[in-house]
Amino acid sequence: MSRDGDTMRLIEREQKWRDKLGVPTAAGGVLYLLGGVTIFGAVAGRPVVGVLQALQPALDGKASTPVSPRTAGVRYLSHHGLSFIVGSLLQAVGLAVLTITLIFLINATRARVPGVLRVARVLVPVGGAGAALLAIVHAVVEEIHTHDFIAGHNHTTKAIENTITYGAVNVTIAILELFTLLALVVGMVLTVLAVARAGLIPRWMRIVGIVAAVIFLPIFAASYELDVVPAAFMAFVGILIMGKLPGGDPPAWAAGEAVPWPTTGGLMSAGAGAGAEGNGVVEGSGRGSKRKRAGRR
Repeated sequence: MSRDGDTMRLIEREQKWRDKLGVPTAAGGVLYLLGGVTIFGAVAGRPVVGVLQALQPALDGKASTPVSPRTAGVRYLSHHGLSFIVGSLLQAVGLAVLTITLIFLINATRARVPGVLRVARVLVPVGGAGAALLAIVHAVVEEIHTHDFIAGHNHTTKAIENTITYGAVNVTIAILELFTLLALVVGMVLTVLAVARAGLIPRWMRIVGIVAAVIFLPIFAASYELDVVPAAFMAFVGILIMGKLPGGDPPAWAAGEAVPWPTTGGLMSAGAGAGAEGNGVVEGSGRGSKRKRAGRR
């Protein structure tokens, strides 16, 4: 009776959180995608310096030029700094909501499978909160540096490298972003796998979640069109938390315990067992008929 009472309290507590998190989680996916669209819209018109343009000073026998070929691109970034900040802010909000939702899923999984996701309990909040904060800081710092560069008189390539590309602040932010995003990716992958194993999300959502986590890696930072995958994952999880997923809630939510999805091998074994049971009835009837016919003889 006590166990049933604990289970009911768990389900009621989770339902209260689901009522609070469902809509924000889905909205977080929309905000994350909108942030990516905003940044992409600003980047799309940026002047691109080709290889020949970059090498032209060297081809002309000049060690450096008063105005670097990259100055036009830096000026463009400075004039569109607000778009980058707004886009980064929207994506930071999406990351913050995703982090809270992943923590909720971690707690729900640990309530059904005690002892799991110990590492993810640390990686997800540290990585998610750090990545969200650094996304805003990076955009603001970049806007300050580009503005200072354009407002100054030194527009050489060396000045660009010192203030924007290889400056101490930029390198520090880049390193911190790398570690926080790696923490978020590893923690998210571990969480998605464990949550799916406990039966709290469908298996197809596990695949989307893993792909979404991988896209957070810095190597995909400039591929803004891929932001649709993390946004879709957040939207799907939000719909699931709201209880609006087609087909209804996975059974583990109402059971208050892990209800793993049957594996392909398990389904095949169950089907074979059912087939054997059916064959047994038919064959038994046949043997009985033969025995009756033999008796009549």
